[in-house]
Amino acid sequence: TGLEAEREMKAPFVQMHELMQSLAMERDIKPAVEWARTHEEQLGLAGKRLQFQLHCLAVIERLRSKEGSGGRWEAVEYA
Repeated sequence: TGLEAEREMKAPFVQMHELMQSLAMERDIKPAVEWARTHEEQLGLAGKRLQFQLHCLAVIERLRSKEGSGGRWEAVEYA
């Protein structure tokens, strides 16, 4: 039906909005990393770069969020 086709067309945009919301509001990279892994074959090298950048962001976020050496150790453990 027309409504079903509309939902299918909107689905990737809704999913991307949810991923962006998760990154911006919750500082949670897990959904974005999972999305990149799921679409790795379709994304090719760009998918690998995206995953690397997301993991770099996670390390930086750990360094920023914790004061003192606790954040450093958490970042090192994550890396």
